[in-house]
Amino acid sequence: MSPLDRLPRSFRFVVQVVLTPTALLFGCSTSSPDAASLLVDSNPFIVRSVTISRSDESADSPRVSRLCLASLVNRTDLQGAAERLEAFDRLIEVELAEAGFEVMREADFGRTWKRARFDVGDLYDPHDGLPDRNRIDRARRVALAAIQSEHGCDFRVEPSLALVSVLWSAGQAEWDGVVDGERRFWSIAAEPLVIPAMSLRVYIYDVEGSLVYFRAGGIELAASYRSEFGEEPFRLVDADLLLTNDERNRKAIRLAIEAMIPGR
Repeated sequence: MSPLDRLPRSFRFVVQVVLTPTALLFGCSTSSPDAASLLVDSNPFIVRSVTISRSDESADSPRVSRLCLASLVNRTDLQGAAERLEAFDRLIEVELAEAGFEVMREADFGRTWKRARFDVGDLYDPHDGLPDRNRIDRARRVALAAIQSEHGCDFRVEPSLALVSVLWSAGQAEWDGVVDGERRFWSIAAEPLVIPAMSLRVYIYDVEGSLVYFRAGGIELAASYRSEFGEEPFRLVDADLLLTNDERNRKAIRLAIEAMIPGR
């Protein structure tokens, strides 16, 4: 019997969904790049000769770069959590500002972004009705140029929540920089299991439309271990309890942005 077969049917469905290709999780958006190709230095913005400065740097350094922060995209099946998502969104802004960056929210540049993308025209192929990657990429470049010229944006930050699959083994799960659980060598779930968890993913694009940064920070498990004999070893966490721990949320954000900050 495989680890997946030991999970409840509804739970197996969740796990199978998060194991689908990235393209299904992200639709037409850019798939996750190889993190190693972007994080080769203490400051990943240097990888493609892109520099970013912060307000706590010396007076001889360039001006503080302005980050245009897009609204948090929820790529999970979490419903009825508008207030929690808004609170998480605000935490991202706060953490970036406290790290020394100048941050502009989507409420301030969103109209420019939408207008510029709309002016490009239809983003679908007229022959098959499918999204046209070339048109989408062009619309993104035009919109990025517009928010740079009209709002002084140097980079566009695109955060998203993702449901990911993680391995639970001997009482612990480790993913995207965090470890959850307590190591148990004699647990009911002795065989490693694949369970769902939530992560924050941060993508940053320069004004040319190039992806210059990607990093993820683990938030929390979406399933909890239970020790009752004769029961399934995991149950899904109540959706109302997800994203309610500010300490976990802040830690995930800091993990996702720490490589932007020299010395961290």
